[in-house]
Amino acid sequence: MDQSEEAPAVVGRRRAPEVVLVGRGRAGRTGEEEAAGAAPAGRGVLMEEAARILIVLLIAFAAGAIRYGSDVFHLRTAAFQLPSIALAGALAFAGHRLGGWRGGILLAYLVLIMEYVVLGSLGHRQGWPALLWVFVVGLSLLGSIAAFRAMRPLMGFGRFIAVAILIGAGFVLATILLALFLDLRPLGPSIRINFAVGSLAGAALGLGLEVGDLVISHLRRRARAEG
Repeated sequence: MDQSEEAPAVVGRRRAPEVVLVGRGRAGRTGEEEAAGAAPAGRGVLMEEAARILIVLLIAFAAGAIRYGSDVFHLRTAAFQLPSIALAGALAFAGHRLGGWRGGILLAYLVLIMEYVVLGSLGHRQGWPALLWVFVVGLSLLGSIAAFRAMRPLMGFGRFIAVAILIGAGFVLATILLALFLDLRPLGPSIRINFAVGSLAGAALGLGLEVGDLVISHLRRRARAEG
């Protein structure tokens, strides 16, 4: 009788750490993993993030080519902001998944500042106006991360619309602030152009992330079934 009474307690002690460990998943990955299965460790995680980033870039360049033609492939055009912002957002999302908000913030602003340096060397706006632009657009990327995660329990697909609106709004806010400080006129055309570019970049980013999640989820289930 003593042995039979001890057995359930031993099983309970073995299972408890598993529940705690899942609940403490890094960067809130548990919600995604419940839908897609347990995530691989080490190199597998990095490969999944690389796949998401690649899908985002492919969608961003495709959308840019449809909307702006060959301009999306030229660094000196406004259309190139579409894939560049989508890339910054994809890396920020990856940083958040791997390292929490610290990783997301670090990668978001690191990539945006690198783009600022590269585009500045090609004759784009420089100085504090460009840094203001980087700061505001970076905030919109971080806001889109929060919205993307918060909306997951509410809708499985379609969150890219919220990402598009948030990043488009970030572009508009940055445009208005620059216009106020630099006394730029007329303001209307700049707002329309920048909202179009920003919202399209956000849509490409959000859609790429959602498609990437679907692809990775399918591959995980297939691997589990074969294993």
